[in-house]
Amino acid sequence: TSKGGLKESKEDLIVIKENFSFTSFKQIIRCIYSGTVENINNENVLELIMVADKYGVDDAKLQCLKYLQKHFDTETVLNLLTFDESNSVSTYF
Repeated sequence: TSKGGLKESKEDLIVIKENFSFTSFKQIIRCIYSGTVENINNENVLELIMVADKYGVDDAKLQCLKYLQKHFDTETVLNLLTFDESNSVSTYF
């Protein structure tokens, strides 16, 4: 047996302590394998950007930013402003 290594290499369960939804985290994991973020919408795009940025999944972040550019309207701006008040998402742009 090895005396070094990461704790995660010796355990069956890895706990990730973040404030991201399971759905958003799962979408980013799927993107790592498939190259595509599925079901991006106005309700999840900002959280997807934050998860993708946190874990360095640039393809996912780029897809989300393209979504925002394509769907930039009053609803998107209001969601961005409301979300930013509690999450400091402006640092991602």
